[in-house]
Amino acid sequence: MSCTVHLVRHGEVHNPQHVMYGRLPGFRLSVRGQEQARSAASWLQGRPLNALYSSPMQRARETVAILAAAGASLPLEVDERLNEVYTPWQGRPLLDLLKRDWDMYSGNGPEFEQAEDVARRGQDFLAAMRCAWPGGEVAAVTHGDIIAFSIVLAAGDPPEVKLKAHMPNYGVSDDYPETASINTFHWRTEDPEELPSFTYLRPW
Repeated sequence: MSCTVHLVRHGEVHNPQHVMYGRLPGFRLSVRGQEQARSAASWLQGRPLNALYSSPMQRARETVAILAAAGASLPLEVDERLNEVYTPWQGRPLLDLLKRDWDMYSGNGPEFEQAEDVARRGQDFLAAMRCAWPGGEVAAVTHGDIIAFSIVLAAGDPPEVKLKAHMPNYGVSDDYPETASINTFHWRTEDPEELPSFTYLRPW
């Protein structure tokens, strides 16, 4: 039985210090991020959604609240599998990561997540949605690397740390899933080995 999952990246974040915010508290949507979320909500209004899910981070919860306000009353659940990457880079300047070609995994200790850990969380969530909503359609607000690794795995490829160099190869028109982008995965059957089709949309 078919299933469709829309992974929506949260809207742009108010981040005047330009730091890697990671799982740090207090990072809300910017005004532009709210507008982006409303654009995503307008597109999703036309879909027969059964439920909404969200990462526990503030920026994701604010985004999903905008999606929920624009549509009919839907079940809403916060799911830890959708959370941001657990990384030692949080709180450090984004410029430091840019110098590493955005690789936040290499050289980290075992207490922090590796690419495979983040990819596994995303795959566990998608598999759970296929079981919970056969024949259904759901939307989930999450973070960039969860989405990017899900895209790579949907093509049957292994996760790599340098995601931005490869995204255009998978049908992503931007270098990386943009804020408030809608990343749609569709399965036609219940076969656990089936690779989903994928489409990318930046609605703003």
